[in-house]
Amino acid sequence: MDTTLKDRIRHYLNPLHVFCGIKRVFSKENALRAARLYEKLVFRPVVTLLF
Repeated sequence: MDTTLKDRIRHYLNPLHVFCGIKRVFSKENALRAARLYEKLVFRPVVTLLF
């Protein structure tokens, strides 16, 4: 099975990856808040538009 561009975009924009990156800089609680906001405001709308 080949990895498609859609799969790569979805994987790269995954809120869990964003959370892990933010957690390196901020506390766990603040990183979780930011990741939740990112998921609601960015990830879901982008995935809905693309897929």
